[in-house]
Amino acid sequence: MRYDKPELRDMLAAKYALGTLRGAARLRFEHLVLQREDWQNCTDWWLMRVSLLADTVVAVKPASSVWRDIDRRLFPAYSRTRQWWRTLALGFSAVSALLLVLLINPALNPLQPPAQQTQTSGIHIALLADTSAQPGWLLTLSQLQRQSQELRVASLPGLQVQADKAYELWLLPADQSAPVSIGLLPQQGKASLSIKPELAAQLLTGALAVSVEPPGGSPSGQPTGAVLYQGKIGVI
Repeated sequence: MRYDKPELRDMLAAKYALGTLRGAARLRFEHLVLQREDWQNCTDWWLMRVSLLADTVVAVKPASSVWRDIDRRLFPAYSRTRQWWRTLALGFSAVSALLLVLLINPALNPLQPPAQQTQTSGIHIALLADTSAQPGWLLTLSQLQRQSQELRVASLPGLQVQADKAYELWLLPADQSAPVSIGLLPQQGKASLSIKPELAAQLLTGALAVSVEPPGGSPSGQPTGAVLYQGKIGVI
């Protein structure tokens, strides 16, 4: 097998990060990663990418049938007795709930309307790349609360670190108004940038750009250095 092919390296690293590379193939891959730095960098990039995507997925409660199947497989002899008690407990709960509804006066304790769902479907993500299509950062837009959002940022292995400079992220509004600073991007590792709700809405319609600035960011509030990376938030 030709281990010098970038396509093969990328494919195996992606399968490893997703957990679909198994058995002897997974052991060979892990041994190869320990021996070659380029394979290690590629694997780290995929692990970071999958981890960042996993952080944006909203937790979903499994169906009751899933728990019953797990229970049945782990405790086959005990599950039937447990199911009888569970059914009895549900019956008492239903009766208690019915009595509670009959006793409470809705006029004295009106029900509050449920909070409106503000999280849009899908994952908002952007890959910032340079003119040669070399990616530098992976971004995801996450909603924390109804009035709070953040932009999660992960630097990628191909990013060129500049110790005496700073990378600043800018929003380029769709109406072609002046760029708006989002914040400084990490040159290594991950970071989170707080986003105002009105700015988050513009992020979905505008574009993103990264300029090279002095340490601490642009002194003028507008890009002063070369714009090296660009991207746009999309939904997957």
